Amino acid sequence: MKNNSLLFTVAVMLVLGSIVNADMTIRKSGSLFLTVDSSGNVRESGRLVGRIESNGNIRASGRLVGSISSSGTLRKSGSYLGEVQSNGNLRKNGRLIGQISNSGTIRMQGRLWGNASSCCSDSERRTVAAAIVFFGEFFD
Repeated sequence: MKNNSLLFTVAVMLVLGSIVNADMTIRKSGSLFLTVDSSGNVRESGRLVGRIESNGNIRASGRLVGSISSSGTLRKSGSYLGEVQSNGNLRKNGRLIGQISNSGTIRMQGRLWGNASSCCSDSERRTVAAAIVFFGEFFD
């Protein structure tokens, strides 16, 4: 009986560990678009396109291209670009552009744009926002 309990405990820990370290996938119009792994590497169609660092710096091809602060402020080359608010609203220069819901649904101008799996705490929302703004041309 003790071995069964130990096996069950180990199995639960493995499952929880894989959930916590799961890659975040971002789908656009139902198709896989971007993947962000637990190290912050951003991939498009399996190809590494950049990285969202734990300090908020965003790199594309190794070059620093922007940042996202812990409060959700997005900067491109040091200049204010927009923000993701705690309610999920995405604003560009103060204007509402889209939203990332608690379930990971991403809307642009009120229309369904895509969704993000393994989402959506505040920090995960910031990661999704950084990925779609800097690698998904969400603000363009």
